[in-house]
Amino acid sequence: GSSYLQSVDYRYNIRGQLTSINNSSLTADDRNDESNDVFGMEVLYDQQEAAIGNSPYYNGMISAVKWKVKDPQGGSPKERSYRFEYDNLQRLKNALYQERPSGGSWGN
Repeated sequence: GSSYLQSVDYRYNIRGQLTSINNSSLTADDRNDESNDVFGMEVLYDQQEAAIGNSPYYNGMISAVKWKVKDPQGGSPKERSYRFEYDNLQRLKNALYQERPSGGSWGN
């Protein structure tokens, strides 16, 4: 038989933009069929996540990205994120990196 580390589930919004690969919390839910995935990522456009502090953009710009990678030694993985800010010409002005330990809160 075949052995693999994870399956890959891609999700897109109505504009055809990638919204997730698996699930950024690495849990099985309606968007992700496996709870044993190694990597999960979510791309936020017009969604706001207060804990990250991102602003929603309704013009297709990426507001934030969050992801998690399982620890190969079996420790608790940290969820990571980037929050993006743009100038008036829609050029990237700032990217703020944050981490959140399992069960913890976001911090720089």
